Amino acid sequence: MFKKTLYILVAACLFVACSTPSEKAKMQKLLEQTLATNRSGELFTTDSLTQRLVDYFDRFGTSNEQMQARYLLGRSLFDMGEAPKSLQAYYDAIEAADTTRTDCDFYTLQVVYGQMARIFHEQNLPNDELWAVQHYINYARKVGDELYYVEARSQLVRPYWTMGDIEGLLQVVEESRRDYLRLGDKENAADELGVAFSVYTVQGKLDKAREALGIFEKESGLVDKNGYIVKGREHYYVMKAFYLLAVGKVDSAELYLRRAQTYGYQSDVSKGLLQVYRKRNNVDSVYHYSLLFEAAQDSLHKQMSAEAISQMSSLYNYTRSERLAQQEAEKARKAHQWIFIISVAAIAGLVFGINTYRRFQRRRREEIRKFSEALSSARREHLQVQAELKQLKEKDYEKLIADKEQRETELLHTIGELQAAVGRQSAEGGLSTFESSDIVRIFKGKASNPVEHPAPTSAEWRLLDMQVSKDVPQFYEALTKDNALSPLELHTCCLLILGFAEGDIANLTESAPQAITTAKTRANQKLFSAKGSRSLKSNLIRLLNHT
Repeated sequence: MFKKTLYILVAACLFVACSTPSEKAKMQKLLEQTLATNRSGELFTTDSLTQRLVDYFDRFGTSNEQMQARYLLGRSLFDMGEAPKSLQAYYDAIEAADTTRTDCDFYTLQVVYGQMARIFHEQNLPNDELWAVQHYINYARKVGDELYYVEARSQLVRPYWTMGDIEGLLQVVEESRRDYLRLGDKENAADELGVAFSVYTVQGKLDKAREALGIFEKESGLVDKNGYIVKGREHYYVMKAFYLLAVGKVDSAELYLRRAQTYGYQSDVSKGLLQVYRKRNNVDSVYHYSLLFEAAQDSLHKQMSAEAISQMSSLYNYTRSERLAQQEAEKARKAHQWIFIISVAAIAGLVFGINTYRRFQRRRREEIRKFSEALSSARREHLQVQAELKQLKEKDYEKLIADKEQRETELLHTIGELQAAVGRQSAEGGLSTFESSDIVRIFKGKASNPVEHPAPTSAEWRLLDMQVSKDVPQFYEALTKDNALSPLELHTCCLLILGFAEGDIANLTESAPQAITTAKTRANQKLFSAKGSRSLKSNLIRLLNHT
């Protein structure tokens, strides 16, 4: 009776901690319904349901279910205007995904990176947007056909435009247009030229601009016969107006600028109308639109500044509160875990105590029998070894064996010391070469006088990456393995080993100090599974010395 009661207590404890089959089926159905609702485009107004899904599947779900739940949490937070919290949920979704499994939900993982790219774009972080889009493209290749992959790759235009990488942008346009035409999709092929004709206009390549504009308007299906474009693409009016100004069609340019004015774009419109009236030599209108353009620029700068401050503030406040919440949650989790472990251990000890004693008696008798057999075998082997040693000593092999053993020990010691010395010399030589390179001197100059020297361009960042991979290749390979680090995290690591201060790194990367601290924390976790940011530099130096 006592034994039966203890088994019932153990079962009750396990029941409290485990999910029943009916509850799991209910939650899986709820997860599928929520995913379907999200795909339909319906906006979330609360995160209570998605947080409930995360809490459940973190305990009882597969890696796919955990990723899907955290993705939905990120979507709900984004719809509620909580971009920093949304971004954290997406990072957690990526961590939950098990890409080594054949049944990994690569479609949802791809969508996660797409949503992250959207947030980075809205927060004007082109390097991080580029990192997210590249992952988005990689997983699009896994889950879709070639047309789906080409559509994903065309998303590179946005970060390249923001970064001012015109060469990269035009290359993407050319490759995407070529592939669309090969796949028979003339409309999307023409749509790729919607940005290209504006770039050609700025470059002064008006023949190319005219050709690209003509194809875009005739074949994309976006512009009607009266020159009106579909909703959401109205910035086309601004781009065409500047093209018309470039080819001398002033009246037509003004028409498109007036059309664009009804959709906002006050800064671009004022700038365009200023050029229109300069060409007409209308002094009063030139003065008027000069003032409007200046006011629009001031308003735009103030808006961008206010948005940047708001985003930085919300990100800082969220990071701080999230860290405190995680610390408290971790303490509570550990306390509950210990209480549960101690309770189960005590009950289990009582349940299995008697049976364990009986098994111990049986094992003891069996072990005595095995020890007796092993003792007999050891004695026989000992007699055999004694005979062999006697034979060796009679033939005077003893000294030869001792000398060889001593020499072997010396050689092993020498080999170890030489290997360590070679490793140290290689690491020190590579780092010394890297530190004395031209590109590093440029970065040090910019850091020493940030007022006179602008922040590094995207080309200078690429030169720095190439120099690291050339001078300390094994170290660079360890940093870039599996593309785990974002561009900001990678550049922070490279500048740390060069001895740059955290404030200089923030200036060079045009980032907030809190963003650099967050990047160091993430890099430390990804590379070394270490918490916090303080130990990152020492961990990087150890990695450098061992590569």
